[in-house]
Amino acid sequence: MSEVEKDRAPKALWLGAAILLLGVLAGVYALQSWREAQRLAAEKAARIARFEKFGVSTDGVSDFHPLPPFVPNRPAVAALGGDLFRDRRLSAPACRPCMTCHQLNYGGVDGKLHGKVLTRPVQNAALAEVFLRDGSISNLTDLVRHMILNPHFGGCTNLNESTSWVNSDLKFAYRYKKQFPEGVNATNAVEAVAEYLKTLVAGNGAFDRHLNGQKDALTAEEVRGFKVFRTQKCVTCHDGPALGGWQVSDGRKVPALRGLSTRRRYMSDGLRSDLGAVLPFMPGGDVEDTADRLALLAFLRAL
Repeated sequence: MSEVEKDRAPKALWLGAAILLLGVLAGVYALQSWREAQRLAAEKAARIARFEKFGVSTDGVSDFHPLPPFVPNRPAVAALGGDLFRDRRLSAPACRPCMTCHQLNYGGVDGKLHGKVLTRPVQNAALAEVFLRDGSISNLTDLVRHMILNPHFGGCTNLNESTSWVNSDLKFAYRYKKQFPEGVNATNAVEAVAEYLKTLVAGNGAFDRHLNGQKDALTAEEVRGFKVFRTQKCVTCHDGPALGGWQVSDGRKVPALRGLSTRRRYMSDGLRSDLGAVLPFMPGGDVEDTADRLALLAFLRAL
């Protein structure tokens, strides 16, 4: 082997090694890119499926969506649940109908504390996935049962006894047995009220129309507030169709922001009657610029 060939041999080895290394790195990068694409595709599909059950159309990527005209429900059963929602006999012997505290003219709240807990709104409640202050309930039917039986709320002591009046009331019994041949009992009564709650969706508001492309739906200040909302990354917690109600943060359920303008008190303990006083307690709510802070408040009130 000549001296020239001897010099070329190590260089060829180094070149081959370099090419092999580049090939390995390219393979690793391609594999990681493929895994990331698979992860994003799975998240997108899960998000689309998650929203669909609420009647919300989504591309699986966008953070903000108009509220649906209605959440899928069984209308005939929901109508029966609406009767139970308004009837004091469901919560015997306390005799407090659901609508006593959940006043629909105010977004489904009465602005009062019950057992040291502020009444939660029922409007848009069906668009949530976690309930109660600690998010310990993740099913709308279980929530209704809990609220009826809890002594601080419905105060019902025995649902079977409380629903027995339906089967003895000819007017009610006829209608209910068309949906439930066995007659109303502790199980399907709660189911009916849960179906009724699905009808309490307050869509087609100013923000919904803005998202649908109506340019004058929000004022210039409210549009600026929406920009601040995004800049402050409020959607990190306040996500989903109702801008909240989907997760727990620091041991507490993140409240839904839709319908804020109809409420009279804020925070879980109801200690704040002004929305502006709540902002400093919220992550991202410490907006220093006064104009931006006022714009954010205007936007929140437009929800």
